[in-house]
Amino acid sequence: LASTSSPRSHSTGQHEIHRIRDSDCRRDFPALRRLQVLAINVRSSLELYQHIISVLAPLSLEFYVGMVAEPVRSLSEALFLLFSPSIS
Repeated sequence: LASTSSPRSHSTGQHEIHRIRDSDCRRDFPALRRLQVLAINVRSSLELYQHIISVLAPLSLEFYVGMVAEPVRSLSEALFLLFSPSIS
């Protein structure tokens, strides 16, 4: 009996918490509502990043080093050309 009634009361309690939170946010705290939306956006962004990382994870370390080193090298060359005295 306890095992069957426990999840039901738990889910009802969760639903009650969400209902109270949503109504409070909309009625009294628009800033809190915006924060709630922001948290949802951040969570979905993190899930997207986790997906990207899981896709890129099997790639070799050389790929990552090359991906970072090439822009750094071209940036340092550009800075060198920019700040080195022009040969006239």
